[in-house]
Amino acid sequence: MFEVLVMGCLLMSDSECVVFSDTRGPYQTREQCVASAHEMAESLQSVFHDTPQGYTYKCES
Repeated sequence: MFEVLVMGCLLMSDSECVVFSDTRGPYQTREQCVASAHEMAESLQSVFHDTPQGYTYKCES
């Protein structure tokens, strides 16, 4: 089982990052976890569209 964490950081600052956890997991496969991470990042981009953001994710077993 895999759980996904997505971290979003302001591109203009090294210290302003937020970690988001998925409420739909855990997932049976790593592929499902990665797909959820990409979906979460897309959703976060639409919410924070006025601020340049960078995203990274981690799937933990």
